[in-house]
Amino acid sequence: MYNKLYAAGSSKKSIDFSIFAHSFEKLIGIQYMITVNNLDVQFGKRILFQDVNMKFTPGNCYGIIGANGAGKSTFLRVISKQLDPTRGSVTLGPGERLSVLSQDHFAFDEHTVMDTVLMGHTTLWEVMSEKNALYEKPDFSDADGIRVSELEEKFAEMEGWNAESDAANLLSGLGIAEEYHYSMMKDLSGKQKVRILLARALFGQPDNLLLDEPTNDLDIVTLNVLEEYLRNFKGCVIVVSHDRYFMDKVVDHLLVFRGNADLKDFPGNYTQYRDWKEIQDQLEKEAEAARQPKQAPAPEKNNRPQNEQKKKLSFKERKEFEALEEEIPALEAEKAELETAMSSGTLSNDELMAKSERIAKVIEEIDEKTMRWLELSELA
Repeated sequence: MYNKLYAAGSSKKSIDFSIFAHSFEKLIGIQYMITVNNLDVQFGKRILFQDVNMKFTPGNCYGIIGANGAGKSTFLRVISKQLDPTRGSVTLGPGERLSVLSQDHFAFDEHTVMDTVLMGHTTLWEVMSEKNALYEKPDFSDADGIRVSELEEKFAEMEGWNAESDAANLLSGLGIAEEYHYSMMKDLSGKQKVRILLARALFGQPDNLLLDEPTNDLDIVTLNVLEEYLRNFKGCVIVVSHDRYFMDKVVDHLLVFRGNADLKDFPGNYTQYRDWKEIQDQLEKEAEAARQPKQAPAPEKNNRPQNEQKKKLSFKERKEFEALEEEIPALEAEKAELETAMSSGTLSNDELMAKSERIAKVIEEIDEKTMRWLELSELA
């Protein structure tokens, strides 16, 4: 799989993903790659999530979705130890390596493309750096020789001698031509940096991957390569993305951040969740309608503070919600037509370019409308 890439029920608080493992063998002898225990994150009076317990298993891709500001990216930062939780802990399996897709496009501007990718394997990079520094010492001592021997052994165990060629193949597979492999990062475009940072996250076959919006600025070819990589990845993947098509292709489990410290655990992809949500909403409406005739006494006044009461859709939001349910399928149909035309092999270069530009806009519009639909559906 790695070489192929080179070549080219719910609970708001206690969530245990292990029950959705893909085989009986996993259930009886499972190794959790990421374990979250009693996790709280709070900023001032605002609680993003509280008393969260999760077990992420190997061979699974977990998608995180939800309204903006609900805590999706914060959750990834806590798992990657970039942010300390208010309470609780996050642990990895023994000896496992966690790799994170960097969102800072300027963090490596003073490094070459090759070094940026190699630094994705932190342990290997540290061994390489220390080893090279010792070799460059003018007063190389016997103690230095012993230390270099130890480092060389570690270097060989991590297949360090193949590191640069592996990184080069990975970069080429993600659309970075060989002529740029030793260029400075600051001299490359934003779209090139996205691919390089993705290569950095994937380099060295990590055990766990955390990907925050990995599809941004990827062309269709590179996106297909990433999708195939993730579908065959043997470790654990946790991904945040607004691209529902990407999520449908790679994700087999969802964690929905609904705001107000409300988390929804769902075994399935985005489309399956949306279909389930529509059914649940309809069932709730029918149940509410059935209860109405039985409500003889006037309901008691709700004395809860206004900010604690559940918000309902306004008339304008209801109209917007109904419109979105018609607009999204229409855009999805247009996307399918564009994909069929682009794969037909009958288009000229100009026609292919025009349809590529249009499909990018259609996908962006679908993503925006789908996320808005998700936000409104929580209030419907």
